[in-house]
This record gives sequence, structure tokens and C-alpha cells, in this order.
Amino acid sequence: MNRAAAVSPLTGVRYWAQIDPLRPAIVDGALRLTFAQLLARVDAAAAFMHAKGARRGSVIGMSLRNSADSLVIPLAAAALGAQISPVNFRLKARELAGIAEHMNATVFVYGDDLTPEMQRTGLTERDAFLNHDAFDAGVKAHAGKRAGDGFASPADPFTLMWTSGTRGLPKPCRGSLGARMNWIATLPYVYGLRVHDKYLAAMPVVHSAGMTFALAYLHFGGCVYPVAHFDARHAWRLIREDAIDAAILVPTMLQMLIEEDPAPNAPVPDTLRTLITAGSRIRPALHAKILERFPDRLFTYYGSTESPSMTVLRPHEQMKYPESVGRPYFGVELQVRNPRMLPDYPVRVGDIYARNPYAMDAYGLEGVPVPVSRDGWVETGDIGYFNDDGVLHVFGRAADVIISGGLNISLPEVERVIAAHPLVKDVAVVGIEDERWGELPAAAIVPIDARDVNRIVEAVDAHCRAELAGYKRPRHIITLAELPRTASGKASVAEIRTLIAVRVQA
Repeated sequence: MNRAAAVSPLTGVRYWAQIDPLRPAIVDGALRLTFAQLLARVDAAAAFMHAKGARRGSVIGMSLRNSADSLVIPLAAAALGAQISPVNFRLKARELAGIAEHMNATVFVYGDDLTPEMQRTGLTERDAFLNHDAFDAGVKAHAGKRAGDGFASPADPFTLMWTSGTRGLPKPCRGSLGARMNWIATLPYVYGLRVHDKYLAAMPVVHSAGMTFALAYLHFGGCVYPVAHFDARHAWRLIREDAIDAAILVPTMLQMLIEEDPAPNAPVPDTLRTLITAGSRIRPALHAKILERFPDRLFTYYGSTESPSMTVLRPHEQMKYPESVGRPYFGVELQVRNPRMLPDYPVRVGDIYARNPYAMDAYGLEGVPVPVSRDGWVETGDIGYFNDDGVLHVFGRAADVIISGGLNISLPEVERVIAAHPLVKDVAVVGIEDERWGELPAAAIVPIDARDVNRIVEAVDAHCRAELAGYKRPRHIITLAELPRTASGKASVAEIRTLIAVRVQA
């Protein structure tokens, strides 16, 4: 390693491989890697990528479910001083093609389950695009080799993340090595990360927080358990038998843990100290169940691709501020600008801005990238307010307020009303175009019991008629087995709009 190289997530892996080579690093099903074995695979992967032309500043693309190699690849990129660009493995051919062409990756590794979609793009014929088997073969062929000088400076680009694309096509966000390492450095202080922790990596590594937390636990000497497909019973086995210490779980995963606990009357092991959740709003009824089943463990945070980790609500404040996202995160400044009243809402809300040492630098790759912020303050696109105790409440996206016939409608308000119905397990409300009214609210619900969906739709519609002004009532209600979501757990508005449009036209 170049002596002048800047500290990266690989620095910790090299350190632990040197002083405690047999320390467990990754447990991926039957595959168990020590830090020495992990470093050997990272070095071989970097040598293989170097042979394919990757150098400092190159882009390394990756679309893999959580696995040992979903962590090896970012670490190999760090060895080269290259940019890691994780891409959601749930995307379809059209979306993949647009992203893959734009990023201009020297190497792009995709999972075997993504092969049909990748083949539809035509990109698999290019030398840069490798399925996991081809990548594995290349790594094995370069065993014992090492390449790359690392990063020259904390200002070097390290991450090329893609926004979740809940309302349109994802956008590329470039972030520096320093920003990512600043974030990693805070985790022991904020979440109590410890050297011997076992971390359940259920949040997809293609998500910014999913990748950062997994790399952080390795950096500080912990052991990471990557989960490719979340299964609540398997998660409980790891919690009880392997003594998992910490995990990030989106609200849907937490709900599955509660509903599918094979030993619901047994206490949660004390070893499980930290549960972190983010990505989407927790419904009040679910929040109460989480606090009852996992007391004094839950952290809620608010962040975005452009501006990660802006707030945290710690366990001791969960019951006091159940609908908030907490206080500003370590080193982050927040402002609420342009305060205004919304119809039928009791407080003034405004646009949320953040000055964040962990924020991305710029949008885009080609030509001159557009800065994420021109004055140091990132416009989040969310609206909310601070209460008198300095706790932030996020009302929703600014785009979550639609105008129908000249009247403002808050989509989160409609969601909260529907979510309170006892027959509804999950819900998302979106705005759809209408020739007469401009926009109309429409809802997609996941019923608790799917055997009589017509009756449930009628019951939800009657509930909305009773609880909402007529112009706010969803004009269309469809049922789904589950809501389409992004890697971060947010409802995919674009997909839900399409599903509703198809049903309406039918």
C-alpha cells in the first residue's frame, strides 16, 4: 500500500488482518472469512480489476445482493483508489441500461439472478460486464497478487451512488472518500459500535447506508453477516444462536420479525443491543409493537442519498417523540426555511436544508458535474418542522403535496388515515394525472387478509369518506400483495403510479 495513501475502509481491514488475522470478518451462510482471508480476496479482486484497466478514479459498478463479494468489491475499489457505484438489483433492463451506460464503468459485476435483465440490455456482450461467476473466476486467477495505490487524498471521489428513483429515473451522486470516512468515524459514538460486534447486514449494500454500515463494522474489527434475501426466521436464528449485536432493518423487515418470531414469548437476547431503522415512515401501530418487542434498542434516522445521516432519534426518546426523526446527527446542521401553513395541518412546515460533512459533492459524471450544493446547504426536497424541544418532524416530500382543482392535498395525511384502518397492512398514496382536476389522489393498499379484497376496498373507501374532505378521498384504490419498494425501503412511487394506471385503464 502506498504510504501516502489516504485512510479508506480498506485501512481497517488491513490492520485487523495484520494484528489478528484469524478474527472472523464475514459469515455468509456456509462461507466464513477471517480478516486474513478477506484481505487476500480483496487484493486478488483489485489485481483482477487492474488487469481489466481499472485505475485510480475509475468507476467500478456492482449490482449484487448482499454477499461476501458485495463487500469485497467496494474494498477492492478502495485498494485501487477507484469509485464504487452500487446499483439496485431490482431494476429492469431499461433502467439498468440507462445507468450502466451513464456510469462508464471499467468493471461492472452483476448477480446471477440479474442475468436475464442484463442480457436484455445487450451490455453483457461488452468486456466490462461480468456475471458473478466470471468475476469469481477472475479473482481466483489472480490469487496472491495485489494492485493499486489507494487514494491520494480524502477529496478523491469514492462513491457514485444513485438516488432511489422513487418518483423518476435515478440520478448519480458523487461523494468523496473523506465524506464517507467522516460518516464511518461517527458510528461508534452515535450507535455504540464495538470492536467485537456481529452485524446483520440486511439493508442492501447497494444502498448508501447499507454499504457504509457494513464497511464500518469491518473497519472497526466487527464481523458482518450479509443477508441476500431477508427471512425473519433465519434472522431470529442468527440473533439467538450467533448472538447478533446490531442490524439496520427497514420498517417492513421489523414488522416481519415481529409477525414471524418462532418464539414470540421468549425475551429478545440482551446481546442484541442496536436496531436501526430508516427509509420509510413507521406507522404508529407498528412503532408501538417494535418498542414493546425490542425495548431500549431502536434508533430511527433520517437521511437521503445526497445528504446521509441528517438526524437520529435515540432509544430513550422513541416513546416521547414517536412521529419524529430525532435531533441533528453528529456534525450536521439543519434549517427549516420558507415556513408555511398546509390545509388542515396544525403547524407551519417548511423546506428542510442540511449542512452535512457526509454529503455528496455533485450530481453527474460527464462534463462539469452539477454541485449538490452551491452554498454548503443541501436542499433535501423534504418539508417538515422542529418542535419546541428541537426535534425534527418530516412531513414528507415537497412533491407529496398535490394540487387538485386548485386545492392542496397532503398525500401523507391521506396515507395516515388509511393506515389507521384495521384491515390495512400497508399503504401508499400517490398523485395521478387527471384531465379535469389536474391531479387526483390514488391509493395502493396491502390488505391484512387478501381473501375478500372487494369488501376491504369498500371498507377503506367508506373510512376515507368519513375521515377526509371529499376532495382528498382517493378516487382509485387498488390492492397489492406487497408495495414495490426501493433498496432503501421507500415505496416506489413511479411503479405504484404505473400499477394504478394499468388497473384504472382495465
